[in-house]
Amino acid sequence: MAKVISYEEVIIKKVKNGDTAAFEELFNQYYQKLKHFTFQFTKSEFIAEEIVQEVFINLWVKRDKIDLNLSFNGYIYRILEVIFMVFPIILFFTLHGKKL
Repeated sequence: MAKVISYEEVIIKKVKNGDTAAFEELFNQYYQKLKHFTFQFTKSEFIAEEIVQEVFINLWVKRDKIDLNLSFNGYIYRILEVIFMVFPIILFFTLHGKKL
């Protein structure tokens, strides 16, 4: 029996291949969930939005690294976790006009 491919898997495959419309759809699907989750820790709407923006920038830049065999939900939350850990460093350098 052939594997049934979900709609999300189709969208993720398109993103992996550079489809910006598919990326926008993925952004719309995950943005609020990620922002809400991040806000629970930051208690700042602004910082939560900035962190989630970094997640999506990272996702787009490294889209070729997406493993279609793994859970995308787990993958994007892992990116969030990494960005969340390094965000204070990014913020520090940005506020002090320094480049990483």
